[in-house]
Amino acid sequence: FMTGIYNSITSQDPASDVNRYFTYNTYGFYAQDDMRASSRLTLNMGLRYEVETTPSELNNKGYAIRDLTRASNPPQQPTQGPVIQTPQRHNFSPRVGFALDPQGNGKTAIRGGFGVYYDVGNIGAPLLQQVYTAPPVSTTSFQSNPGGQVLPLGPNGFIYNAGTGSKSLHTTDYLAGQPYLVQWNMTVEHQFPGSTGLAVSYVGTRGIHLWTAQEGNPTITTANVNGALYWSTQVPTCGNIGTVVNGQTMFCRFNPNWASAIVHMTNGDSNYNALQVAVTKRLSHGLQYQASYTWSHSIDDTEGAMYSSDCSSASGMAWGAGPWSTRYDRGPSCFDIRQNLRFNLLYHLPNVKSSGFASKFLNGWWMGNIISIQSGYAF
Repeated sequence: FMTGIYNSITSQDPASDVNRYFTYNTYGFYAQDDMRASSRLTLNMGLRYEVETTPSELNNKGYAIRDLTRASNPPQQPTQGPVIQTPQRHNFSPRVGFALDPQGNGKTAIRGGFGVYYDVGNIGAPLLQQVYTAPPVSTTSFQSNPGGQVLPLGPNGFIYNAGTGSKSLHTTDYLAGQPYLVQWNMTVEHQFPGSTGLAVSYVGTRGIHLWTAQEGNPTITTANVNGALYWSTQVPTCGNIGTVVNGQTMFCRFNPNWASAIVHMTNGDSNYNALQVAVTKRLSHGLQYQASYTWSHSIDDTEGAMYSSDCSSASGMAWGAGPWSTRYDRGPSCFDIRQNLRFNLLYHLPNVKSSGFASKFLNGWWMGNIISIQSGYAF
């Protein structure tokens, strides 16, 4: 690499400007009421509404390819203006909960809840990714070198040979949706003798329209063999940039104006289900402790707003492998932990029944410990 001999290289062009000054506002309104339906039943009802204004760039350096692969012929070029479409205006989040004392003696409680949670305003990572390659202000080039030639190095970096390179993209989907979670839970708790309580819970979460990174300008399949997609370089020339590199016919892409395009979009999906058991002993006879165990399973399709940083320790988890369908990427989350056990204890040592000088050193002692045990990550 130091001598300029390489297989392929992708880098930002020297004249690129990555400085941006985005501004936007978020507004949230919330109302909640707790109603005591009876001496045994309490209801919690709430509604939240949140809205986000369209991000704007203060120096008019906002550009977006608003329809990378869906545009009619010819494919669309960068458009000056907002980098993400106007956010959705129907972010109504209902919250419902209840607490029931079935026996009326205060020893058993059944609680449950349901809520919708919108991730409003948390777009710093997508905006950061968008500025890497936002033509014409910032551009990235890709060039292959199968012949092992020396690539010239100029005062501003590598010099791309005209006709042998192609423009790549690293941007955010202009038509990105609104990420949100749907969460529900149910808990049964009972008080046992000896100041001990046991709680058993089920918790479920569904993530929809989550941020993920995918190939935004995939190559066009040339055949379908026994239900499997097939690609071949022996296809007619696409007739635009990026089709012939060093005399070799390359795959035709949906938008022939661009080569590979890493696009951050809201195609991610997730499911989380957990069984939680907690045993708590309140302080009595100098002893208190708490033990909690969780069995859970988290499944997604490479969701993450910060590109590969969210799962940097999991090889191959940077972006989705199947741009045609996210089902190819569905599997355990990189942060999936099936079993998780926590235990903590405090014990107050008995005091010496004395008010003498020795009691100042012998009384007031306690000991404590924390134990954490968990299974390994999926990757």
